Amino acid sequence: MRKRQNRQRKGFTLLELMLVLAILVVLGGVVIVNIGGAQDDAYQRTTQVTLDNLKTSIRMYRVKVNQMPESLDELVNGPSDPDKKALFGSPVIEEVPKDGWGNELTYTLSGNEFEIRSAGKDGQVNTDDDIVENG
Repeated sequence: MRKRQNRQRKGFTLLELMLVLAILVVLGGVVIVNIGGAQDDAYQRTTQVTLDNLKTSIRMYRVKVNQMPESLDELVNGPSDPDKKALFGSPVIEEVPKDGWGNELTYTLSGNEFEIRSAGKDGQVNTDDDIVENG
């Protein structure tokens, strides 16, 4: 009589490991693409909140000093006019913030109207991706 050998597999074949690895790579690619878009959305929302907060800070400055700031630095340092500086008291903000991408914000004043602008993702002012707050 022949003895029957009972062979049990222990472990995975190379083909099975390669198949699992290929599936993980495809899933990883899908996740990275989706997370990349989420990061840009987060930067845009962060920038919009920053601009809204600056708009409020500019209004607070106007109430304190009875004039619009010439630059965003005046929200931190106060007006250059010594008479107005006495009205300023403490800083409205601790430091001038940057947008979500780390770029400087631009502030323009025209009479009692102002515009705060973020250059957006591309870092170039006056392009389609700019984020603007008017007041």
